[in-house]
Amino acid sequence: MDGFNAAELASRAIKYFLEGLAVAVAMVIIPRKVPNVEEILTVSVVAAVVFAILDLLSPSVGLTSRQGAGLALGSQLAGGFGVHA
Repeated sequence: MDGFNAAELASRAIKYFLEGLAVAVAMVIIPRKVPNVEEILTVSVVAAVVFAILDLLSPSVGLTSRQGAGLALGSQLAGGFGVHA
């Protein structure tokens, strides 16, 4: 792994674990019907892996996707965006 040492690897593993944990918490708090544990675990692991891949392939896209996810979650908590046609 070019450019990675043990400290960087541990730092990234903790970062992606916390991102997956944040997704899991959102899945428990936001929906009206809480999904089962297997669904929560699956979505959380997939989210963490997607963030890791985005960070490795295109760090700016990874940052933007995190901001978009945060905006979407925040808007849902506040009642969503009002879109009028």
